[in-house]
Amino acid sequence: INEWRLFHGTSLSNVRAICESNFRMKFAGTGATWKDPGRDLGTPLYGFGLYFAESVTKADEYTEGILEGTEDELGLHTVLLCRVVGGQSRVVDTNEFD
Repeated sequence: INEWRLFHGTSLSNVRAICESNFRMKFAGTGATWKDPGRDLGTPLYGFGLYFAESVTKADEYTEGILEGTEDELGLHTVLLCRVVGGQSRVVDTNEFD
């Protein structure tokens, strides 16, 4: 079985939404993607999908610091540790896409 424990970094509000209703594909492309000015949806470099990282330091690059909360919470970043089951793998060894 292609199963791993991987990290997903995002904002606290997104972590709460994911924990409440799971990951939703309709939000693919709304996170850390290149977006045209004024657009909420961008085009992810490697296509629309859910992105996870083997390294917590990579996942941390996609988080936002907590701006409201207790003194102990301020500045913290949120990362989910997920049990991920994968299908067929596609190895990408270039940053070129068509």
